[in-house]
Amino acid sequence: MRAGGPGGRTWVVGSWGSWPEPVGTRRRSFPWAGAILVLLGAALLVHQLVPALDGWALVTLGLGTVLVGAWAIGRSGLALWPGMLLLGYGVARLLVGLGVLAGQGWTTVGIGAGFAAAWLATRVRGHAGTWPLLLAGLFVLVGAAQLAAQLPELVGVDAYVGPAIVIALGVLLIVAGRGRAARR
Repeated sequence: MRAGGPGGRTWVVGSWGSWPEPVGTRRRSFPWAGAILVLLGAALLVHQLVPALDGWALVTLGLGTVLVGAWAIGRSGLALWPGMLLLGYGVARLLVGLGVLAGQGWTTVGIGAGFAAAWLATRVRGHAGTWPLLLAGLFVLVGAAQLAAQLPELVGVDAYVGPAIVIALGVLLIVAGRGRAARR
């Protein structure tokens, strides 16, 4: 159903919510309910066939795929970010569950990779700012610190990594702020 809105925009109202779109454009709708049911059924089936696989990792991978698919098909910018974060988290959990990666910290690195992937996808379309890269860097550094803390030769060093990350991010923000001020 379409309803008139301010600023020459219409509101498209469906069973799963509404969003504004420019007059004269028509978006392809995304079959959310069907995609989520297929995803849950596939995750349950794969988990029954291969019990060693983490069921939650399969669900997060599937949800991430559905959300990124909604972004790609319907251009839903709101679906991209949670989709990429769920994909990063799900891939890391799946690889740890399969024994490909060992240790704690990989899911944090996966979330950082999700932020970086979402930034890259928005960058390709010319809409990216720098905040996702800061969050990606923060998650990857924290995950790397968690992984490094598990190495026998680095036990105890992890207490210094957190403050070092905070200081490094502060310095980056100061330098970035000075660079913007110099360009004005």
